[in-house]
Amino acid sequence: MLRLKELRNAKGFTQQYIADILQISRAAYTNIENGKRDPDTATLTKLANVFGVSVDYLLGRGETSSLPHDPETVSAMEEAFERPEMRALFSVSKNATKEDIEKTIAIIKALKGGDCAE
Repeated sequence: MLRLKELRNAKGFTQQYIADILQISRAAYTNIENGKRDPDTATLTKLANVFGVSVDYLLGRGETSSLPHDPETVSAMEEAFERPEMRALFSVSKNATKEDIEKTIAIIKALKGGDCAE
């Protein structure tokens, strides 16, 4: 992955931080970053989301790095990746259906007294 190291350094992330998000060992992530291991599709998608770029960009097929994210979405994503409890929430919801996610949102809203923005 030609661009992973460049993107990781630009964000100030460590290899261990990215490995934790991906739920793999640091050594496994290092092998991906150094091109010694090819990531599966799910891992490629996670990496693209973490860095806010397209999968094509990660693969070296595009010149534009940024996806069109509004600042509020980017801020929410960055906060989610920084908080261990939010990473845990994403981890357990990995295979959640749309209905599961909607139910979870309703529960969180109820816990917060209904003031949770969508």
